[in-house]
Amino acid sequence: MKRLFDNYVAVAAILCLAAVSCEKTGDGTFQDAELTVSPEMVEYNPSLPESNVFTVESNAGWKISTSHYMTVTDVVSGEAGTTEVRITAAAEGESKISVMSVPRGDGDRIISKSVTVRYDPSGTDEPDEPEEGEVVYYDDLDAVVTSDNYWIDQSDEYINKIGSGAASVEYSGSSVGIRSTYKSTGYQGASGDNAFYFGSGSWFVASGIELPAGISTFRISFGVAGDNVKGSFTANEDLVLLIGNSATGDYRQVTYQRPGTSTSWGFAQADFRIGGELPQKLSIRLEGSWNVRVDDLKLCVLSGNVGQTVTFGPVSAYPWPELPVTLIPSEDYRYITHYATTVESGKRVRNYAACYDTRRHNPMWVASVHHSCYLEGRGRTNPDPWRPDPEMTGEEQSIIYPSDWEEWPWTGNGGRPTDGFYYWTADYTNEYFTKGHLLRSDDRRGAGSDMNIQTFYPTNIAPEMYLHVWQENEEETSTWGIVEGLLSEEWTGNRDTTYVVTGCYYGDDRYKAIDASDDGSGAPGISKTCVVPVARYRVILRTKSGNTGKPIAECSADELTAIGFWYPQRFPEDSEYEPQDNEWIFPVSEIEAKIGNEFSFFPEIPESVKKSYVRSDWPGL
Repeated sequence: MKRLFDNYVAVAAILCLAAVSCEKTGDGTFQDAELTVSPEMVEYNPSLPESNVFTVESNAGWKISTSHYMTVTDVVSGEAGTTEVRITAAAEGESKISVMSVPRGDGDRIISKSVTVRYDPSGTDEPDEPEEGEVVYYDDLDAVVTSDNYWIDQSDEYINKIGSGAASVEYSGSSVGIRSTYKSTGYQGASGDNAFYFGSGSWFVASGIELPAGISTFRISFGVAGDNVKGSFTANEDLVLLIGNSATGDYRQVTYQRPGTSTSWGFAQADFRIGGELPQKLSIRLEGSWNVRVDDLKLCVLSGNVGQTVTFGPVSAYPWPELPVTLIPSEDYRYITHYATTVESGKRVRNYAACYDTRRHNPMWVASVHHSCYLEGRGRTNPDPWRPDPEMTGEEQSIIYPSDWEEWPWTGNGGRPTDGFYYWTADYTNEYFTKGHLLRSDDRRGAGSDMNIQTFYPTNIAPEMYLHVWQENEEETSTWGIVEGLLSEEWTGNRDTTYVVTGCYYGDDRYKAIDASDDGSGAPGISKTCVVPVARYRVILRTKSGNTGKPIAECSADELTAIGFWYPQRFPEDSEYEPQDNEWIFPVSEIEAKIGNEFSFFPEIPESVKKSYVRSDWPGL
C-alpha cells in the first residue's frame, strides 16, 4: 500500500469571506439572520403582472441574483423587513432566483433561499408591444464624415448628438475609434457613414443624459455589426450594454435583443424600467470585443409594459466580491465563515468562507481574499493541527482528524497523535488520498495562530489525487502549484485585494472514500462514506494594475481582470499526460458552465470580465 503524504501537491485556495448574516439587537448582542421567501415557485405570466410576485422576509440585508439573464426582478436588494418583489421578465422554461443574506460585518454568516420561475409562452397572452415616444438622446456620429480612422479621444468632430436630454452629454472611452470603412446598413434608420469601431478590451460611455422628470420606462437602440473573423455575433457577450447613474457611477447591465448571429449589421434594442429612486442623468456604457462596430445610438421614452427593471443602489450595499451566489440551493449545504486576528497588526478579519455539503461530507467551495495582512506571520503550525470544524458535528463533516486532537501538539507522544485514524481511504483501491487544502496553509501565515490553524479544518480540505503533474527538468511540476505560488507572490504583491474561490466538482458522485481510516481500515462505528470530487477549480478576481486603491465596487470593467482554472483529479486508472493551456485555463464563465451553473462567481462584476481573460494580465502563467 502506498501512503500519499499529507502535503504532496499543496492544494490551497484562498482567503475567504463568509456568510450567514447577523443583525445587532437593541441590547448590542447579535442574533442569527432569518430569511424566508414565499411562494417558492412562480408561474410567470407577462399579461398578469400582479401574479408574478413573491415576498422576501428578513431581519438582515439581502441581495438577488438569477440563473438566467432573461429572468429579471424589479428590485435586486433589500434591507430588514418584508419586501414584495415583482418578476418583470422570465426565461422560457425554468429558471431560478436566488436570495442571499448580505454579510455586513464580523460574525456574519450566509443564508440562501430560492424561487423557481416557470414560463411557458404558449400558455400566456402576450401584452401589447410598447411604443416609442420622446427622443431623449441620439447620435448618428456623422457631423463630419471621416476619410481617416482615428480614436475618439483624438477628435470630437464626429459628434452629432440631438434629443431633449443631449445638451450636456460627454463622451469617454478606451480603444474605440471612428471609421467610415464599414457603413451601417440593413436596418430601419441606418445612417451609414461613421461608426464606432471597438478594439480589444474597449469601452465607450455617453454620460450626463438628462432624463425627463418622472419618466421611468425607456428604450435603448443601436445598430451593431460583429467580427467577420469570429464568424458570428453573440448578443450581450461580444458587446455588453450597461446603464449607470451619472451622479454616482453605479452601473447595471441591461439585456438587449438582436435577431440572429450574423456579423453583418443588425438592429439591437433594450427595453427597461428604472426602479426605485430615478437618477437625474443617465450614462450609457458599451463594452466591446475586437472588431465590433456600433452606430445610431439612441435613448427614447417608452410607453407600455417592459421586460426588465434596473434599480440603482448605494455602493455600501455591495457584498463581499468573492462570495459566490447559490443558484441551485440544497438542504445539505452549510455556509460557514471563520474569522481570525492578523498576527502583527492585530486586525480582526474574515479568514475564509465555505459552502460545505453535509451529505457528501466534503466542501463545495471555499472563498477567500489575499492581501499582505494575511502574510504577517512566520511559518506553518507544527505538527499539523488537524481538528474538527467547531461549526459542524462529526456526522456532518469528514473525520480526517485524530480522536485525541484536543491533545495537540501531542508532546507526550513525540508530537504524534495516539491513533492513525485520520485519513480517507478509497473504497475501490488500496491507496490513500492526500488531504488537500483549498486555502493553502502558507497563505495564512503564523505558526500556532488561529489564522493558520483554521486552514486544517475539514471545511477547507478535500480528497486529492494527482492533480495535473508532469515531468520538467527531471522534477515533478504541478500546474496547481504554479497558480498557488503566483497567487501568494506575483499576483498579490500590491495593496489591492485579490479575491478567490476554490471549489470541488463531483459529477455523478461515483467515487467514494471512507473517512476515519488507517491502513485501509475504518474505525468501527465512526467511519462513514464520503464522496470524492472528480475535479477541482479555482476562479480569481483582481484589479489589473494591483494598485488602484479602490474597492471592487468602484472599479470599471477595464480596471478588472478575472481568470479560471480547472483541475481534473487523476485517479489510478487514468493515464499520465502533460496538460496544455486550454485544458486548465478558462474564462470564469466557462468554469460556471463546467459545474452546471450551480453557483455564480463574482456576481457583481460585469459579465464581460467573467467571459474572457487576457493572458498578459496574469504574468507567470
